[in-house]
Amino acid sequence: MDAFAASSLTPPPPSKMSEDAAMCRYGQASKQRGEACDRAGITKKGIEDGVVDRGTFQKCKENWEMKSGKWESTWVCGTT
Repeated sequence: MDAFAASSLTPPPPSKMSEDAAMCRYGQASKQRGEACDRAGITKKGIEDGVVDRGTFQKCKENWEMKSGKWESTWVCGTT
């Protein structure tokens, strides 16, 4: 019983991860990350070529105008 209790309280040894596996799992999206995934034999998840398509965003600016004796704000937006 004491042996079982001692073994269940002992933490498991830390697992060793290769540099390539660590780069593939935790690295920033880049060509080097993709190459590390290939070397480690890990399926690529996400973007590994360093090119990210973030879509089209609009840049908006607040425009204040005097209308009927009051200042009113409107937003003027356009694509960037």
